Amino acid sequence: MRATLSLLCATWLLVFPGLPAAELQLSTLENFHFKSWMMQHQKEYSTKEYHHRQQIFASNWRKINAHNKGNHTFKMALNQFSDMSFDEIKRKYLWSEPQNCSATKSNYFRGTGPYPTSVDWRKKGNFVSAVKNQGACGSCWTFSTTGALESAVAIASGKMLSLAEQQLVDCAQDFNNHGCQGGLPSQAFEYILYNKGIMGEDTYPYEGKDGHCRFQPQKAIAFVKDIVNITLNDEEAMVEAVALYNPVSFAYEVTEDFMSYKRGIYSSIPAMAALSRACAQLSS
Repeated sequence: MRATLSLLCATWLLVFPGLPAAELQLSTLENFHFKSWMMQHQKEYSTKEYHHRQQIFASNWRKINAHNKGNHTFKMALNQFSDMSFDEIKRKYLWSEPQNCSATKSNYFRGTGPYPTSVDWRKKGNFVSAVKNQGACGSCWTFSTTGALESAVAIASGKMLSLAEQQLVDCAQDFNNHGCQGGLPSQAFEYILYNKGIMGEDTYPYEGKDGHCRFQPQKAIAFVKDIVNITLNDEEAMVEAVALYNPVSFAYEVTEDFMSYKRGIYSSIPAMAALSRACAQLSS
């Protein structure tokens, strides 16, 4: 089975202020929500750790409430990260430096338009797979890769597959990926191309931790034939790729408010930001 795939990857360097230096005085409601949140997420702390996490939780809770009272295109909510500072999240889940999104030459030639004002592949049919949970492993790059390829296969064949993120975690190191310590969709697609396929999640289930490569070529169910890059910062080419081919995979340096994202169209204007680099790929 071969499918057409377009992959979009962008990296942004963003800086946000940390937690306030002064200790927060928690209200009765904030204490209640913290204890309820602990029960929901099965959290346990030592006495010293409890106070530290309670302070971070309260700070995040107040930011969420302030954001949701404003005029924004997306809503925020508590989640499994709500007792962590953004610095902790960056150290545990994110790469510390901006990464080059592509290892191949830009050679995608787009048309001249016109381009659609909007495209939503979810409304076209069963072409977008369900959201998955990466857990405590820094493997977002694998889910971004499989999600885009799952859509490409569904559009080309009418069959929705669930592909093996764990194979990418375990096997794609030779393409400058690092398992639970991070990677890039562009490099993951090059791995699938030269490795001659990726298995399904049913035969290579997700474990959320680094492991030994157990790829079996005879069980590969999805393939990438070629890799083509979209020109740096060419947003119209990205629009064309989505409109004419399939959903894209987009990677970027996450901001603090994204860690509490709940629903809506995500948009953020940080106090300090510098554009690092952007790139895209088209595979067939």
